[in-house]
Amino acid sequence: MDNNNQFKIILEEQKDELLKTIDGSEAYLRTPSDELSRYDNHPGDTGTEIAEKEKEMALTIHNNAQLQKIEKALKAIEDGSYGKCKACGVDIPTGRLEAMPSSLYCIEHAEEKEIPEDRPNEEVILKELFDNKYDHNDSFSEVASFGTSETPSDFKDSADHYDEFYNQDLES
Repeated sequence: MDNNNQFKIILEEQKDELLKTIDGSEAYLRTPSDELSRYDNHPGDTGTEIAEKEKEMALTIHNNAQLQKIEKALKAIEDGSYGKCKACGVDIPTGRLEAMPSSLYCIEHAEEKEIPEDRPNEEVILKELFDNKYDHNDSFSEVASFGTSETPSDFKDSADHYDEFYNQDLES
C-alpha cells in the first residue's frame, strides 16, 4: 500500500470522527435549556449552563478548523502535492506526517507558529492594563509608599522611619 493511500485512510477516519463530533455539538447547542423558567434558578446554575454552551461553541469552532485542515490535506493527496511543504517544497518527514497527517508544512514553516488574530476579548483589557509605563515592581513601590501592613520586624535591615522602607533610592 502506498504511503499516501495510508494517510488518506487515516485522514478520512479523522474526518468522519470530526463530523460526528461536530454534529453532536451542534445538536447540543441547538437544544434549549430544560428549565421552563430561570426565575427560581440559582445564578451559579445559569452561569454553569452558559459556560458549558460557550465551551461547546469553542470546541466546535476548533473542530471545524481541524476539519478544514483535513480537507486541504485530502485535496493535496488528490493533486499529488501531499508530503511536500507548501512553503519551500521540501519533503515533510514521515514522522511528522504520522503525528499530524493534516500537516502541509515542514516544521520550519508550520502555521502553528503564527499568533492567531482571533484572540479572546479579555486579552484586550489585559493588554491595556499591562501596557503602561510601570512594571509590577514600580507600581508596588508607588502603592507601598502610602504604607503597608509590614512592621520593622518584617525587614532584615532596620530603618529609623517607616517611609524609608520603600524609598525609591533604596530599591534601585
